Amino acid sequence: MKDISSALRTRMIAAAAALSLPVAWPLESFDPPDGDYLRFYFSPAGDDALSYGPGGLDSISGFIQIDVVCKIRAGVSGTILAIFDTLRAQFKIGTVLTYNNTRVTIKNRDYTDPQSQDGWAVAHLTFYWSSYETRS
Repeated sequence: MKDISSALRTRMIAAAAALSLPVAWPLESFDPPDGDYLRFYFSPAGDDALSYGPGGLDSISGFIQIDVVCKIRAGVSGTILAIFDTLRAQFKIGTVLTYNNTRVTIKNRDYTDPQSQDGWAVAHLTFYWSSYETRS
């Protein structure tokens, strides 16, 4: 599971660098800036056996959620959509990420409209992923 998380996190680091935005990571201290930023969540959902017995293959699936957090201001909807475009380009459906020989495939995506929260516009992107693991 750690390699799956690391593959997705590595891609998120690249996406945030392309956007020049800081990222709030789960269970890590973060002082929100006075400007735009991203929040990242890794959520494994479950395992399914694809084949049984020793050396069988398991399918592991889950999702990542990326929150786009922007100060409410004139033009903020366009800013959020531009950030969405960059994130969608980094996590295209069918993209295969690899970390320590573990392959993670982006399967599909969902989005929400920005909602107002205490002077901030917050929109969510959810990317669903799957991976495979040989059972030992």
